[in-house]
Order: sequence, then structure tokens, then C-alpha cells
Amino acid sequence: MPRRKRLKQWRYWRQKNIQEGILAMNNEPTNIVEYLESIRFQDLSNKRVFIGISGGINSAAVLCYLATIHPERYRPSKVFSFYAHLSEHSPDTLRFVRHMVMYGKKRFPEFNFKFSVNSIHKMFNKENFIPHPRLSPCSERLKQVPMMKYQAEMQTEINVVGYVHHERRRRERQQSRAADPLSYYYPIIDFTDEECFDLVRREIGWYPAIYDVRDEQGRRVFKHNNCLPCKNMTGNIMSDGSATGQYQDVKRYYPEFHIAAVKTLNDIETRTGLPNYWGRKPTDTTSDIGCTDFVCE
Repeated sequence: MPRRKRLKQWRYWRQKNIQEGILAMNNEPTNIVEYLESIRFQDLSNKRVFIGISGGINSAAVLCYLATIHPERYRPSKVFSFYAHLSEHSPDTLRFVRHMVMYGKKRFPEFNFKFSVNSIHKMFNKENFIPHPRLSPCSERLKQVPMMKYQAEMQTEINVVGYVHHERRRRERQQSRAADPLSYYYPIIDFTDEECFDLVRREIGWYPAIYDVRDEQGRRVFKHNNCLPCKNMTGNIMSDGSATGQYQDVKRYYPEFHIAAVKTLNDIETRTGLPNYWGRKPTDTTSDIGCTDFVCE
């Protein structure tokens, strides 16, 4: 057989095998599209998948992503979700979470949900101090611990995390600390914030109003749907009610939350006789704190 003909047959054989099944053993992909999908997407079909709901845009985007963009053959059949509600979340957060749960129950064969209800004001009053941004006992005790207990009880295998493109460093930090890095999955790591908003708006129909608060230049004032106020915000609130940094935004757009924060501050000072404040002392700098990420984990 002429060399040219043998080469032509070999090329045909190679292309045919790539497209139709050289990787078809052990239920692996049987065509090139499925093969490429198997590289890009993680197979969650037989996994007990956990999604931590924060009430923010990213966790909602993760839920919508798994229900629509993630290939159907790889979508989870068992989803477990937990939401740690805090009374200081923005006013429509709880309603948004309810809509997320309704969406999850419609889109997945089995969608399990549990929640807790707490308050950072109650915690701070009980402890008689407002934590410095370097410490996060509120996030740990009121969010992370209940969530991890639920994961252990449900024996979840994959933790789906909603980090986006500009949070790659957070992903790297989480991976470096994880006992099993492969148990984490980051499906929207290449998404921008705006792509998350578009996806959630299309699938759920709306998102918390806090994200649409904009300044005079049209920029979002609140990039995260955390507590109002969050002790991790830049600036401070002093006992006379004055506010700087991001606390000024809370005072301007959510005055009722600012008033509650000042009351907690004054109550603690009255009981302890010691000065307290939300956030940082006026002399604090980023280098004093040792980090540049002021968002609760």
C-alpha cells in the first residue's frame, strides 16, 4: 500500500477514535464534545454536593450555574445547603434566600436545606466587646461552625464555592489550608461580578436591593451583602455616632442599622467603662491589620 494512502487511513482512524471513543472505557466520554466537557466540568452526578448560601450574589450564581450551565449529565442529584441568617443582613435577604431555595427544589431531584438565626448585636453585647477586624468570632461561631456541623451530619463530599475571577487569591488561600483540596469546586471562578448578576437576574428574577445602591459616579456602594454594619468594614463608628469609611455608607443608606450599631457600642461602653468602636481606630492602617481583604470569609 502506498505510503500516502497508509497515512490517509491512519489520519482517518485517529480522528474517528478521538471523536467516537478512544476514551470510551469505564463509562468515560464517548465523543469529543463530552471529552472536552469532562475536562472543564466536574462530574457531580453521584456526589453529595454542598452549597453554602450566604444571601449574596455569588452563592446564588453558583446555584443557578449548576442548574443551567453545568452539563446535565454532570449535575448533582443530591444538593445540601445551609444558610446562617443574621438579623443584621440587609432587609430583603431572607426573602431572597427563600426564592433561592424554591429555585433549588425545582431544579434538582433532591434539594435539602437548613438554616440558623442569630444576631451579631446579641453576641457582642453578651461578650461585652466589638471584635477588631483582625478577629472574626462572629463569622466563625455564627456562620462557619453551624455550616460545618451540617456538612458533617449530611456527609457531603464536594463543597461548591462561589469565588469569582478577582477572588483567585482567596481560592488559593483556601486550597492551601484545605485538608482535601479536591473536595472543593469553583465553577464560577472565571466569572465577573456582572456575569453573576446577569445569571441570577435571568434565573431567579431579582437579587437584594443593596447591590443596586450606587454613588454619584454610578458605582455600586455595597459590593457584598454582609451585615450592616460589618465589623470588617473600613473606617469606624465612634460612640458619638460619627462614622468614617464604609460605615458612612451604612449611616447614609441604612440609617436604622447605624442607629442599632451605635446603641450596641454605647451599651457596651456603659457596662464596661471602656472605650469601644466599630472597625478600626483612626490610627489603624492596612499594615496594622496584616491584610487587605476586609470581607468576612
